[in-house]
Amino acid sequence: KRSLDIKALEWMAAILVLELWDPPPSLLTKVFDEFSDLATLVKQRCQNRRVPVDTLRRLLQHSRWEVSLAAAVGEWWSEPLGEVREEVLPDWRSAILRSRTEDYSGTEPNMGLEYSLGCILSSDASLALEWLRNRLRDPDLPWHFLGDSPFAHALRSLGKEQRSALLQELEPVPIVGDMIPALIRGDVEVYKQVLALPRLSGYHLAPLAGLPQKPWSDLAQAALQAEYEPAQIAGAAFKSHHGWAGSGIEYWEKWDLAFAETGRESPELQEVARHGRGIAQRELQRARELERHIDINGLFGGLIPHRNGR
Repeated sequence: KRSLDIKALEWMAAILVLELWDPPPSLLTKVFDEFSDLATLVKQRCQNRRVPVDTLRRLLQHSRWEVSLAAAVGEWWSEPLGEVREEVLPDWRSAILRSRTEDYSGTEPNMGLEYSLGCILSSDASLALEWLRNRLRDPDLPWHFLGDSPFAHALRSLGKEQRSALLQELEPVPIVGDMIPALIRGDVEVYKQVLALPRLSGYHLAPLAGLPQKPWSDLAQAALQAEYEPAQIAGAAFKSHHGWAGSGIEYWEKWDLAFAETGRESPELQEVARHGRGIAQRELQRARELERHIDINGLFGGLIPHRNGR
């Protein structure tokens, strides 16, 4: 107990307490409640399977989800990899299902746990679906998530039937704008299910964000059939993250060409292509103006022409 209060000894003392087969309750409570970096320690010792099962269960039930997730991650990473012992499986699943991610504003950054949670959810579609359902019930659900977030890993692991089932449960909250494209994955049949849900009308065109290619044309035709206007469909493509080097001429030429190809390959989308090319060509004109400005003034000379907020 004295060692736990000494900075130079607390780590070794905490290890000894966690690995005791019958730790005194007061010592275990002190480690659980007061140890400063408990999640890191727990992951390390559980990964080595040095923590007795009774203590592991208590860690999986810890009031701080970061600690319970660390215990679950340690168990999953131990040999044999990905196998969880039957005697702790119910508590292990519960720990995974209440874990959060760094996408939540109040979550402590821990890239190791974040990465491991993504791996676990990627390996078990049914667990991933249940985890997503739990997160959708959170009152402080984040608005967005990154492509390497556990949200993304969980969504990518779902089969078609699971994706369709989850789509039917979605409510119009901001994070749905990121979720729907990940659930559709260019699948027209699934996209038509989204288009048939009036409550998600604000997100109907979200899957069309991005450079038009073959899957995009199929989805755009489904949107046309759902009575969206060609201009709306074309405009939805540009609601993606844009980035280019230099003036951007090559970048916007690629967009212009993509819409031209779309119109040639799909007669039904010719009007969509016309609107899309109109937007791309306006951006292309701005890019040419910028290039002329750079040629005359240099990259850092004078005022840069207005780029429509980009």
